[in-house]
Amino acid sequence: MVLWNEQRKLILQDAFSKFLLPSLEKEARVLLTWAKKWLLMECRKQLWNRVSVAPYQRNEHDAGLDEETAPRMMACCWGPGNPATTFVMLDSSGELLDWMYAGSLSLYSKNVDLQRKKDETQCLLKSMTDHQPHFIVLGAANLIPSSVVFPGLSRLYKL
Repeated sequence: MVLWNEQRKLILQDAFSKFLLPSLEKEARVLLTWAKKWLLMECRKQLWNRVSVAPYQRNEHDAGLDEETAPRMMACCWGPGNPATTFVMLDSSGELLDWMYAGSLSLYSKNVDLQRKKDETQCLLKSMTDHQPHFIVLGAANLIPSSVVFPGLSRLYKL
C-alpha cells in the first residue's frame, strides 16, 4: 500500500510539472499579452480624448479683445524639486511676461513657514490680478490629487 501511494504521488507530481504547469503558464502568457494590448488600446483612447479637444473658446467676458489676439495664459508646474512649484505668465503671442517660484505652495507638512506661504500666495494673487489670464494650465511633477491643487488655486482666483 505504501508503495502504491508513493507511485501515485510521483505520477501526480510528474503530470503537474510536465503537463498542467506548462499549460497554465502558456494560458497566463496569452492572457497577459491580451491584457497588455487592451491596456495599450485604452491608453491610446484616453490620450486621444485628451488631445483632440477644440481650441479655447472665448466667452462673453472676452468681448473687448480683437479676434486675432490669442488669450493670455498662466502655466504652473506643481511639485517638489529645485526649483519647486513655478508659475509663468505668457502674453497673447506666447512671450514670457512674468514668472514666480513658489516652493512653499507645494508643501503640505506642518513645518511649512506660514509667513513665506502667505507672501507667495499674495504675490501669486497679485500677478493673477495684474495679468488677468484667460485660463490656467496645471502640470505636475508627481501624482498629486486634483483635490489638493485645484481648490488651492480656485480659492485664490475665483475660477
